[in-house]
Amino acid sequence: METFGFCNLSCVPLRAAASHRSEMVSQLLFGDTFEIMGTEGSWLAVQCSHDDYQGFIDERQCLLISDKAYLHLQQAPDQYSGVVSSYSTDQAGRRTDIFPGANMRAFRDGKLTLGTTTFSYDQPLQKPLHPATGAALVATARLYLNAPYLWGGRSTAGIDCSGLTQNVFKQNGIALHRDAAMQATQGETIHLIWETHAGDLAFFDNAEGEITHAGIITGEGTIIHASGFVRIDDIDHQGIFDSKIRKYTHKLRIIKRLIDG
Repeated sequence: METFGFCNLSCVPLRAAASHRSEMVSQLLFGDTFEIMGTEGSWLAVQCSHDDYQGFIDERQCLLISDKAYLHLQQAPDQYSGVVSSYSTDQAGRRTDIFPGANMRAFRDGKLTLGTTTFSYDQPLQKPLHPATGAALVATARLYLNAPYLWGGRSTAGIDCSGLTQNVFKQNGIALHRDAAMQATQGETIHLIWETHAGDLAFFDNAEGEITHAGIITGEGTIIHASGFVRIDDIDHQGIFDSKIRKYTHKLRIIKRLIDG
């Protein structure tokens, strides 16, 4: 059995246990790769290549690839779909929707061949800016506005708070951990809200002091975050303020910066 795999569907649930009834802890998007750590019935225990997150996927929802193909994909420069509605087809004509943030690396002249499968894609691709800028991060985050909140989600069809921050930074060439509490360990701490810049990350805690929420500061006194849906709300030194209900919804814990300027 091959030891590596490729997500060849729009998005695939990564579950906590080997069951469709198990909690979805994250998702694989088209183009994501993973290492197979073991099997349990028709389920694969996998570790995602982009963030080392582990879970189980249905073996029917991926394409197994050779070590050589995996290495080729890992060495190819990142390039992402930035189009909300686009598609890839294989040689059998099967259509797969591609969400923004799908890593289309190794596509050349609109094609990618893995073993006996060739995928075609005719939409523009975006390469990360180097170095990343706050304006670019905020612009990417705006692509997700109004996407519904979904625990474990990473796509415009449904996304959670840390999935949003991870995707946005990944599309701009910066690797973040998967969960908000883990992301809060990265970057430089910014101590005062008025010292923040566009692209800074803000983290929020619950009554027990656990970091449970994250968002991207716009630099205009607002934050883009996933709460019910991806939205823009006011932020100050206390936290996120929902102007519609006239109350604070999330208590600010820490601000982190991962880019210069």
